[in-house]
Amino acid sequence: MILDTKPEMCFDGIVAAAASIGATPIALISLVDQDRQWFKARFGLEVRETPRSESFCTFAIQQRGPMMVEDALADERFAKNPLVVGEPFIRAYLGLPIVGPDDCIVGTLCLIDRVARTWTSQQLQLLEGLAHSAAHLLQVRLALHDASEMAQRLSALSHAQAIQAEVLEEVGHLAKVGGWSMDLITKQLVWSEQTRQIHEVDDDFVPNLETAIEFYAPDARSAISEAVETAQLTGEPWDLELPLVTAKGTPIWVRAFGRAVVENGEIKRLVGAFQDISEDLAKRLELQETASCARQALADVAAYQAALDAHAIVATTDAQGKILFANDMFCQISGYTRDELIGVNHRILNSGMHEKRFFHDMWRTIRSGNSWQGEICNRTKSGTHYWVDTTIVPMIGPDGVPERYVAVRYDITAQKEANRQLEAATSQVSGFFEVAHEAILVADTEGRFVKVNPAFEHILGYSISDLEQSRFVDYLHPEDHAETLGALRLLGQGQPIDGLVNRYRAADGSWRHMEWRATPKNGFVYASARDISERLSYQAELERARLDAERATAAKSQFLANMSHEIRTPLNGVIGIAGALARLELADQQREMVELILTSSKTLERLLNDILDVSKIEAGKLDLEIKEFDLIEEIEAAAHLMRIKADEKGVDFEVIHSSNSSGRFLGDAIRLRQIITNLCSNAIKFTHKGSVKVSVNVLDGAEGDKSKTVQVAVSDTGIGFDDETAKRLFGRFEQADGTITREFGGTGLGLSISKVLAEMMGGGITASSIQGVGSRFDVEIRLPKVEAQDSGDKARKPNDGIITSETAAELFEGLKILVAEDHPINQKVIKMILDPCRLDLTIASNGLEAIAAFDLSAFDAILMDMQMPEMDGLTAIEAIREREWRLGLEHTPIAVLSANAMAEHLEASFDVGADAHISKPVTPDALYSGLMGLLQKRHPKFRNLQRAQSS
Repeated sequence: MILDTKPEMCFDGIVAAAASIGATPIALISLVDQDRQWFKARFGLEVRETPRSESFCTFAIQQRGPMMVEDALADERFAKNPLVVGEPFIRAYLGLPIVGPDDCIVGTLCLIDRVARTWTSQQLQLLEGLAHSAAHLLQVRLALHDASEMAQRLSALSHAQAIQAEVLEEVGHLAKVGGWSMDLITKQLVWSEQTRQIHEVDDDFVPNLETAIEFYAPDARSAISEAVETAQLTGEPWDLELPLVTAKGTPIWVRAFGRAVVENGEIKRLVGAFQDISEDLAKRLELQETASCARQALADVAAYQAALDAHAIVATTDAQGKILFANDMFCQISGYTRDELIGVNHRILNSGMHEKRFFHDMWRTIRSGNSWQGEICNRTKSGTHYWVDTTIVPMIGPDGVPERYVAVRYDITAQKEANRQLEAATSQVSGFFEVAHEAILVADTEGRFVKVNPAFEHILGYSISDLEQSRFVDYLHPEDHAETLGALRLLGQGQPIDGLVNRYRAADGSWRHMEWRATPKNGFVYASARDISERLSYQAELERARLDAERATAAKSQFLANMSHEIRTPLNGVIGIAGALARLELADQQREMVELILTSSKTLERLLNDILDVSKIEAGKLDLEIKEFDLIEEIEAAAHLMRIKADEKGVDFEVIHSSNSSGRFLGDAIRLRQIITNLCSNAIKFTHKGSVKVSVNVLDGAEGDKSKTVQVAVSDTGIGFDDETAKRLFGRFEQADGTITREFGGTGLGLSISKVLAEMMGGGITASSIQGVGSRFDVEIRLPKVEAQDSGDKARKPNDGIITSETAAELFEGLKILVAEDHPINQKVIKMILDPCRLDLTIASNGLEAIAAFDLSAFDAILMDMQMPEMDGLTAIEAIREREWRLGLEHTPIAVLSANAMAEHLEASFDVGADAHISKPVTPDALYSGLMGLLQKRHPKFRNLQRAQSS
């Protein structure tokens, strides 16, 4: 009924649209019978049919979906096909099935190209719609044919349309089709009157879903139940033929239709139709359905035409090129009105940019029935030029000759201009592209690489041809998608990016870290990238090394803290007892032995202090305690002890102050004394005869700068050192050579520590020497000077403020002192030092005992050891402060006794409420002075005494 019929415009329009959408020279609607494939509509092909044995369509109708052959020569099914090796030389084929009545595939909408290729998913979607429209049109033709035959049998009316109308009316009367709907929220089921009649129910019968399903035969209930449930969940419609028993027991067959109604994105209700198909009335239903399909098919074609008009420049000409139709976009871009275009030859748009041979080849192609595609430069009414990507499709008449031509164009003027600019820019930077070590690229704002330089090949291992026109997301690490797409959106908004780091998969499967800088311009992104994978790996190794070093430093600090405690604890007993003995009346030999004990133990203490200072320097925890001090007083205090050592050795010792060295400064006086003591001690040690001289001078800073440069020079007439020794003089544990250590002793730490301290004070230390003549060490430090004080102030003598046991007895007599110390020897040493003071002394062996003693009695001061069993000193201090706050007690002065001299431990003690720190080993002078300082801070009696001394 369809085969061998004449060409029809609606079918011809479908294949023309298909050729345009698929961008192919040939498009066909192919129908098959037993021996041949026949073309209902053809575009770009003259033959009307081919043997079925040679047809691609035979394979395409065997599957429900599209069949795509990208390269027929590479497909063993078609490689030797006459239509492949001969005219029309098929290389690529796309067949979309056309479904006829009874869900049978009767043919295909097919596209043919003479080059190997594929089609996009968007093209496939549009082409499947066209295939669906072709199927509807075929069904319309079949239905109209059937209706015509039926009308001829029923009546001899002269006009076919009148017959068809009467037939349709009769079929509608006899169809017995009822309707129904069900609200999914209320579950209310409504039947039409015809549906009630089919079910043979009473007028007052109220149906619901359960009772409606019970009318079906038992073996059919699961099918209708499943269909209803699926429609509610997914919106899938149903069309089932099932057995049913009416309310009066009449068995019938019914056709049940149903579908979901979606409102605002949600399925709100189900609606459907219900037909008694026990009698053979299917023709009317088929005719109604076919008519509906025909209307839908025509609407679809119109929709496709509207979509094409909205996005493309469309025109139709006759066989000579005279314009018959021009859409709105054609008028807009050309500047002509539709009236000015219709009836005019298309040559009105000729820009003169193309040679005559260009148009000669175009006309030869389309007159032969083949489509033509290319880029054309046209001229507007105002004389400006524009470029269009053009496809011209010939519409073949009944005689096989093109009757007219349909041209579909897309404006590519902006793209051509962008390409021109890109080519100009590329020619300028191509040399730079080739030699640059960094990866450089040009990309579009959708993330496609337009051009990359050879550095990309080196970094990622892909060829330039693989990278160009591919998308960066194809290589991007999944975890970096969100951040990178966000950066791409910023670039699309015209914002540059700098410092974006993401990971790209290399050809060997590894991930390379890339750091990007990118700038958008003229619709493109210009970017450079560095491979920082090795740098990040190195940084990770450095971080691991840093953590290892921190752990090692912490372990060393803990070891030194423990060592300090363990050494200072017995050393406290040695120094304390020796100091107490030195205060007794002793024979000369006994005094010499006591002084030897004191000298040896203090040397050990200095060594311990030096080791702790080195540890603090290495950990970066050596801090300066900035206070106001008198420069001459501090230097004289250090020189006082050194003068005694020089006198003992028979070496002259002299301190010379310049006229501008007097005054008060801000700095760490204790560390300044440490530097001078170290330098003077070395000078005396290495000078057998002659002198040691200390010179002090102060230089002004720049105008307005309160900081002064303090210069201290220590010179001697000792053994000196050579240039090689000078190079390593300030290194840790360094001395001139091994003989120095054997002859003079020492660790080689003093100069190293002194140099660090001077540098921390904004200066440094230099040394010069002539071997056998002497040495000179010059110290420079930067100190802010304090405004001059009352001129009546007097310089403090080096021995001012020293408390003897006699003055201590006068000051401390009657005071109640609590000492918490776990070591028996240290208890005895402290008791031995404090007994002459005639004070009330209570000794506790741990923190718990100290708290118990505090709860029983008030004390004037507490001396608390840090490390004790049962409860340590810090916990005990915290508990005492808590009791004072809770009970409203007066603040009790507390000093920490500690052999642990690391800064963090001292800071911890002050954090919990300690007022002062007395370092072990404890000497009488240190204990008396520490106790005096503690009491002056908190005890009213001693605060008044301090004010009296100050006045």
